[in-house]
Amino acid sequence: DQGEYAAAYGLPFEFHTDQWSRVEVELDYLGQQVGVDAAGPDQTALWYHRYGGEDPCDPRDVWELGRPDDSSLGAGGAPPHAHSGDWCYGTDLNGTYPADALMELYSPLFDLRIPSADSTDTNNLSSYFLVFYEWLDLADSNDVVRVDIVRPETEADVMQRRSGTSRSNIVVVAPRNNAYNTTGAWRRVVAPLDVAGNETNLYLRFTLQSDGSGVAGGWYVDDVAIVQAAEISGVLTNSSASPWSNVVVLLLGENFDGEVLASTVSDGNGHFAFGLLPVGRYKVGAIGSVFGPFDVSGVSDLGATNVEELVIRQIGSAPGAPTQLRWPAVPGMRYRVEYCPALPGPWYVLNELTATDTNAVYVDWGAREHRFYRIVIAGD
Repeated sequence: DQGEYAAAYGLPFEFHTDQWSRVEVELDYLGQQVGVDAAGPDQTALWYHRYGGEDPCDPRDVWELGRPDDSSLGAGGAPPHAHSGDWCYGTDLNGTYPADALMELYSPLFDLRIPSADSTDTNNLSSYFLVFYEWLDLADSNDVVRVDIVRPETEADVMQRRSGTSRSNIVVVAPRNNAYNTTGAWRRVVAPLDVAGNETNLYLRFTLQSDGSGVAGGWYVDDVAIVQAAEISGVLTNSSASPWSNVVVLLLGENFDGEVLASTVSDGNGHFAFGLLPVGRYKVGAIGSVFGPFDVSGVSDLGATNVEELVIRQIGSAPGAPTQLRWPAVPGMRYRVEYCPALPGPWYVLNELTATDTNAVYVDWGAREHRFYRIVIAGD
């Protein structure tokens, strides 16, 4: 019979009548909660869902745990499968969410102590982030989803999964409507949790709130995790200390072996950042210059990182033809084109030019010999 073997040998087990059923929660031989989906809010080690209005048992609570079924919803309405594994949570796994409803899904109880009491690195001071994958299909701009942190204050608050009178909810993923639909794909969401840093007795709450008209496939979430991760940020400037925008910045390991860990592009003020990094030592590279290594634990602000030289992005020539040089540039910036017949030099000046676009071009008509090239910032 169901669960007899597990019970006889003290093993945790779950019972499922069918793939769409609510997961029944059982206890192991020590009385510990096992399973995934709780039958009541007081089973704090498990996920739990309810209707957000006066009656928590209102049938408009349609959060379900199981295998999604997109056969009746069409393309984009529901995922054909979970993001990973077989199961995910969704607001009705094989249909649309109801109108005029408030559907709430709660995580198990957790804390954000720094350093984490459960970490293998007791000196890890990195910030916490919420990471999850979502599939979103909302009917209109009046249907919204959001994620907030519920902050119980008393034991009764913990058992009812509600915030205390002096600890209000904190929104960590702001309300979003159908403008944020994932249009037929899983999307990763990352949100910092610094607003609740070092707090204990917390729940995440995923809420879909619909208006009185129009329904759609709904909200599916999978692979929810809370992780500690570091950040590296800085400002990219040229030799004149002016910010460099729209420049590719690379994240490298301490012992760079040709593998780029991540890349980004500096914004209009030269700012760049890398996040969700494990504790370690990194280097940052941009246009031929490498900075570091940096020990990363928590937030590392590198300040200004000056870049002196450019590496040629593209060199093209045909046999017997002149050599054409192309590189990313800043309009109005002056560049000096130099060459040498053999490394390490000496280097000879070919020309100076002022960039008129974000891509600069120079043609070396005298390239009859083998040459190495470099571009040096001459000023602005």
